[in-house]
Amino acid sequence: MFNKSLRRNFRFHLLASAAVSSIIAGPAIAQDANTSEQTVEKVTVTGSRLKKRDYNTTSPVTTIGAQTFELTQTNSVEKLLNDLPQLVPGNTFTSNNAGGEDFATIDLRGLGPNRTLVLVNGNRLPMSSTSGSVDINTIPAGLIDRVEVVTGGASAVYGSDAMAGVVNFVLKKDYEGMEITTSAGQGENGFAEERNVQAMIGGNFAGGNGNITIFGEYFSREGLLQSKQGFSRTAAAICYSAGAYSVCDSAEDAYAAIGAYGLVTIPGGSGTPPWGWITNDPTNPFQDLDTLLPGQFGDADTDCDPATLGVAVGSGNLSFNDDGALTPRFAKSTTACLVPDRTSGSSRYNYAPDNFIVLPAERYNVSMFGHYDLTKNLKLNFGAIYSDSFTRVQLAPTPATGIEVNYNPTLQAYIEANHPDLHAALQSRDTPHANFVLDRRTSELGTRNGKQENSNLNLFASLEGNFGEGWNWEMSGSFADVDFISKLENSANKTALIQGLAGCRGERQAGLDGVLGTDDDTDSALGGAALPGCVQVDLFGANYGNSPLNHQTMTDFLRVNTWSRTSIEETIFTPN
Repeated sequence: MFNKSLRRNFRFHLLASAAVSSIIAGPAIAQDANTSEQTVEKVTVTGSRLKKRDYNTTSPVTTIGAQTFELTQTNSVEKLLNDLPQLVPGNTFTSNNAGGEDFATIDLRGLGPNRTLVLVNGNRLPMSSTSGSVDINTIPAGLIDRVEVVTGGASAVYGSDAMAGVVNFVLKKDYEGMEITTSAGQGENGFAEERNVQAMIGGNFAGGNGNITIFGEYFSREGLLQSKQGFSRTAAAICYSAGAYSVCDSAEDAYAAIGAYGLVTIPGGSGTPPWGWITNDPTNPFQDLDTLLPGQFGDADTDCDPATLGVAVGSGNLSFNDDGALTPRFAKSTTACLVPDRTSGSSRYNYAPDNFIVLPAERYNVSMFGHYDLTKNLKLNFGAIYSDSFTRVQLAPTPATGIEVNYNPTLQAYIEANHPDLHAALQSRDTPHANFVLDRRTSELGTRNGKQENSNLNLFASLEGNFGEGWNWEMSGSFADVDFISKLENSANKTALIQGLAGCRGERQAGLDGVLGTDDDTDSALGGAALPGCVQVDLFGANYGNSPLNHQTMTDFLRVNTWSRTSIEETIFTPN
């Protein structure tokens, strides 16, 4: 799949504002005649054109200094900012399946990353995607002097993209010297190792009227799967007993809770397993299964507890055991079946081991910022950032839900020959030839693997000056060229699932007797509607239902890998 969108935006933000701040002295009581006037330093603060700061303004600014980054050894900006109470964590180094953007974001007040305006030195940072969100890992952490966070009244100054607030990254200026910083770290047991190398060099020129600072960085992080940590390797259920809730990772945990007059309250794992399950249609139910299939349904362990007596199951949802035999679907509420522990017979699936808990990543960054005083009242600021970042995600195999299986004569004959127990259950219905619904995770295709590369080039320039006491102006412009490539491997093609299950044939049709649902029913080839390479597919049980069909051929037909590329060019011009 190839999707390319090229957006060339020219934004003209005309925010003409001027403010005069004055200090009005009230009457002094018993004031010493020799008391001198106090001097107030004026500093421009994010979110306001007024020359005030922090608690003197109606919208207090939370400021994080460079020392905080150094003390916490923060190599990614979002890791530190997400500790602030104003922020709801956006996509971070643990966002394996967060949805939305495929890069690091910040989200003030939980209103969405595209409602949080990101600035660099008070100027808008061009967006990294068509949604308007910004990849904040393009901002060099080692070059940050401070971060200012405003959550009140920012939209009145900056517009609707600052509805949640503004985060302004103020970079170091007037840096002189050279420094090289290296750091490395790892999690428990040596997992998720991080390595970072930064170099910065800067100096003044033109007699101190100008300064240029150049910064370079390389960062890498190894991934960590949930299967490597005891607390995360199971998508656990929640149990309740003795007035308290607890995590149930196994059937034994559930037995203990239930034995203390408790129950399993919230199911763990996923209801879409690799062995699949079939919905019992209440308008056309399965019937007399305990009689037709006494081995699996006559004495079923419906609570996944071998210490309790089995019961006869005549109807209900169906599933398969590890040998491919048809069984009841063991997912009874409040019981140990809600814990995704396959050893106890549960039909729920533990998807956690295949997922990343820490994402592997790699990043290169080269930045340059500087300024030059053209005159006493006129300053030129300029800068450039180039960043190239790589991330990977990994998820459990694709869940395919709500598949309406076309139960045509071709599939009926195949099931009768290869899955006689399923054939008996289907034939027990009042309308035995009716279609049925299957939910199945396509584990045969492998884990879903995503790879993203985000290349950003940002150029900045501005002129600033003043007309006199209390009157300032600024004209700024920026250009961005963003190239985002995303690859996703091992997804399942739902159309291929539907066609393959039906043997690449069409709907059931009445035969010569003109009556639908009799032995002379027929079906016809899909012809041009069939996907290329269409083959019969068996999903009735794990591992393709131990089918005699060629497994690799089925995999090749069902698997789909996608590739997309988003290119953005954006120009912003802002007079203030």
